[in-house]
Amino acid sequence: MSSNHHKQSPKEFQKFNARKDVEKWQAAINKELENMNRLKVWEIVDKKPSDHPITSTWVFKVKHDHNHSVTERKARLCAQGFHQIEGLDPWKTFSPTRKISSLQLLISHAARNSLLFHQMDVKSAFLNAPLEEELTLAIPDAINKDKENKVLQLHKEIYGLKQAPLAWYNHLASWLKKARFKCSVSEPRVFYRTESKPVWIYIHVDDLAIFGPDLTLFNQELQNAFNMKDLGKAELLLGVKVNHLTGGFSLSQEHYIDKLAEEYEIKNLTPLNTPLKPNIQLSNATEDEVRVFKEMQINYPSAIGELNYISLDSRPDITFAVSNLSQFLENTGITH
Repeated sequence: MSSNHHKQSPKEFQKFNARKDVEKWQAAINKELENMNRLKVWEIVDKKPSDHPITSTWVFKVKHDHNHSVTERKARLCAQGFHQIEGLDPWKTFSPTRKISSLQLLISHAARNSLLFHQMDVKSAFLNAPLEEELTLAIPDAINKDKENKVLQLHKEIYGLKQAPLAWYNHLASWLKKARFKCSVSEPRVFYRTESKPVWIYIHVDDLAIFGPDLTLFNQELQNAFNMKDLGKAELLLGVKVNHLTGGFSLSQEHYIDKLAEEYEIKNLTPLNTPLKPNIQLSNATEDEVRVFKEMQINYPSAIGELNYISLDSRPDITFAVSNLSQFLENTGITH
């Protein structure tokens, strides 16, 4: 078995026992169950005829740092939320979506005012949010109880429930407001507190980007309220590598770009100074050009989407080229 095998996650619970690193994954499962027990996520109760227990699955993930080294093995018990029944189960699912421009604005503000830029992670974030509705979960693998006559009565949200992201956001927002923070009028993911030691926060699910001249007091407030992982200076956030420079920051997605270059087999091509040839006039491909391009089996729309993601997050210099090329999703040729 290659060493690379140990950097990969098990695909399902039933098969991870055959792995050489089974003890490490069992420890990850135990840690998840201990978290759920500590946070009183559920209690085991008798199954009632009116119960519609949702099933669950174990999801395994290897976490890496920005150097691709393994930092943690995580096991997460996820409800199979697609089994939730509209009308019977909770159905308020909206939560604020990722907006990288808001984070970029805060980073610019931090650079201009010489603020610290730190990152903290809320461990098992969703498990902190109270469940407002009555919901039961079928007893999952790894819990040795009577699966026929017992169910788990949920008291907290768990990953996989449709309403869990919104419930966690509301729970965190409520705590921040009690801690004298205000929510941005135009960006629900940004909170700020302008006192003697001002703090600005950008929220992305369980990742918090925190800015301020002195973060010691606020970091301690968070540690007292939630089980936090203090990552110190932000290094990798939303897939973007953060470099701390004298007088500012730089953002890069070199690791992501390298992965795409390998996936599309263009890693050995000669780099160019400009994304597009100057004054180039692109047009729809001919039928023959479209046929030849399809034979290459390149997913052009997917490639454009990935390039657009990069242009928005860290490479505005390619925005015009990506916008231009996106006009040819239907009639694509080798020129594009």
